Amino acid sequence: MTTDRDFDALMRSWFDASAAPAQPQDLVEAVRTATARDRPRSRRLARLGGDPMPAMVRSGLSRLALTGLAAVAIVSAIALLVVLVGRPWREVGPEPHESASQEASQEATASPRAASWMLTGTMMNGGDGHAAVLLPDGRVLVPGELYDPLTGAWSNAGGSPGLGGAPTATLLGDGRALVVTDRAEIFDPRTNEWSPTGPMVAQRSGQTATLLRNGRVLVAGGMGPNSSYDFLASAEIFDPTTNTWAATGSMLEPRGGRGIGVLAGLTATLLDNGTVLVAGGEGPFYTPLASAEIYNPATGAWTATSAMSTAREFHTATLLANGLVLVVGGTQGNAAELYDPVAGSWESAGSTAFLHTNHTATLLNSGSVLVAGGSETTAAELYEPTSGRFSSAGSMSVNRSWHSATLLADGRVLIASGETLLAETEGSFRGLRSAEIYDPGS
Repeated sequence: MTTDRDFDALMRSWFDASAAPAQPQDLVEAVRTATARDRPRSRRLARLGGDPMPAMVRSGLSRLALTGLAAVAIVSAIALLVVLVGRPWREVGPEPHESASQEASQEATASPRAASWMLTGTMMNGGDGHAAVLLPDGRVLVPGELYDPLTGAWSNAGGSPGLGGAPTATLLGDGRALVVTDRAEIFDPRTNEWSPTGPMVAQRSGQTATLLRNGRVLVAGGMGPNSSYDFLASAEIFDPTTNTWAATGSMLEPRGGRGIGVLAGLTATLLDNGTVLVAGGEGPFYTPLASAEIYNPATGAWTATSAMSTAREFHTATLLANGLVLVVGGTQGNAAELYDPVAGSWESAGSTAFLHTNHTATLLNSGSVLVAGGSETTAAELYEPTSGRFSSAGSMSVNRSWHSATLLADGRVLIASGETLLAETEGSFRGLRSAEIYDPGS
């Protein structure tokens, strides 16, 4: 038998979406039972102060109530079904809400972070004309020491390898780093040890080093040991699997940089098709070059390509995400240009606000290029490929030339060492042990 309490519960179940829904036949049975009882006085009517009805009248009203309530039940069921279907589906449980910490985190994430410069740990040695390379574990190798971005500190890198001049540093496919100048050595970050390679084909300094798609390293140009006019056209290949060097085709022109023990005056850029673009540099009698040529690893041969619009030395060349090569600065002016490997031609890329030479250019994760320092300036600029324009990127703490720039795993850029022009003595330079970080913001 269904009681009034049961009846009330069944009725509420139809109008409360959070309760388990009752079946229509249950409600109809409850109505039938509640109205069909023949009692002298309904407790519901008693609460309202009414009198008992005659059985015939009560029977008619019961049938009418049954019909009305059944209709209400059907309409309510349809309405409830529409509400439930219209709700987004979720697991049963309390309404989701965000904690104060979640809201604060989202607010912080949504707020843009401005680009900035900040000093980091001081190097143990430093000086101008060094090389740097990012290791697989996130640390940065500068020959002789290691930088840890997590602590901002420098530590010994297995002792100085004893390399002279200004080396190049190239990360090999197995995680080791090849450092080349007048000779070549390999640093293994797993053991923190240096080991020599086989003898190079030619002794050189101020050369370029480019990791090829096949895992070998192309070393080209620079200056030989005989005299300050000994510019080299020769090139050679290092094979990490055999630890040996072998000669490859020579460039069409000798290319190097002024003086012994400086960074390369020419640039070498690995293109998307696996060939290498070499551009500019100094030729015999320190003549700046506008010419450019392409090295094909498959044949070991060099072929000429279009010359730059401006003769350049001590410039930078950066492969952009769109496959073009951005060339910036050098001693000949502020003009920048782009090389299109498909067309084999150059076009203008605007001009920088400051003269940059002996500077660095770093491709950021955003696709922009950070051009920093050089020419005794603290200025940094950003090149945006989509707009083709340069804009200010703030200033470093000190003017730097011959420094290194390394894109860290977290998207920041480590600028290390180099030399600075002493304002109190014109033309006098001092080697730097300082380092700083550029944070591109968000």
